[in-house]
Amino acid sequence: MLTKKNTIQNELIFSTLDDLVPQSHLVRKLDKIDYSFIYDEVSHYYSEDGRPSIDPVILFKIILIKNIFGIKSIRQALKEIEVNLAYRWFLNIPLSKKVPSYSVISNNFNNRFNKDILKKIFKVIITKAINKQIIPEKDLKFINIYYKLRKNKVTNKLSIETDEESLYDQTLV
Repeated sequence: MLTKKNTIQNELIFSTLDDLVPQSHLVRKLDKIDYSFIYDEVSHYYSEDGRPSIDPVILFKIILIKNIFGIKSIRQALKEIEVNLAYRWFLNIPLSKKVPSYSVISNNFNNRFNKDILKKIFKVIITKAINKQIIPEKDLKFINIYYKLRKNKVTNKLSIETDEESLYDQTLV
């Protein structure tokens, strides 16, 4: 007997983002990294006056999503974040809220933060990910674009050296 499935695209469900993101998803592992150091690193770039800013941790996590998941551009990453529940969960952006616009991201990285702070923050994030074995060594291909990974033959530990090629210049492509 032929069965035709009726699609229900406006189904109302009672669930949280936490319920919908698999426990084994990489963003769950990335979320175990403590990103609070970013606030201290960038606080001097913000004024006490004016309207509230977008959370700087979200800005850096967006770039992290772009690089780890091999998304070609920030614009494409933002489109992916709009529809990907795991990315929204990682960024703490509920479905009822909008994803930051490209102009917000580019203005922050082009006008607010300098090149050195971006390199410094990502070096700390990557070091934490390696030390906690959140990202397996075989999945660290994206890091080689921006940093030189060195493996100590005696201790078998990875170390990171900043590559001459600028992470900052390639981030917003």
